[in-house]
Amino acid sequence: MITITELIKSQVYEVLFMFSAGIAFMIFYEIFCFVKHKAMPKKIGSFVMELLFWFAASLLTSAFLYKCAYGRLSFHAFCAFVFGALLWKKIFYGIIDSGESECLKEKLVEAESSKKTTR
Repeated sequence: MITITELIKSQVYEVLFMFSAGIAFMIFYEIFCFVKHKAMPKKIGSFVMELLFWFAASLLTSAFLYKCAYGRLSFHAFCAFVFGALLWKKIFYGIIDSGESECLKEKLVEAESSKKTTR
């Protein structure tokens, strides 16, 4: 008979909680991209919006991490966060903005233009 110890229970809780944190992070990112696309800010406005997004995202992630493990980051919690974010991106990305993601298009255009200028 398999017994489930308190350690296993706490690790499963951490994995599930951080998995949901990764999903919440990506939902937050997709909302940010949608708002940024609709607002179409200039360079300084875009910089301020990015700065505010990353500040809020770090607070969100820290809150999830504190709730699940009192701020202690473990390997399995980190992997669960990344897996949750990747799963959202792979399966559900683009449902908030019904068209293709403008944020990703913008990043690809910026990357291509930076490659052309360096050549």
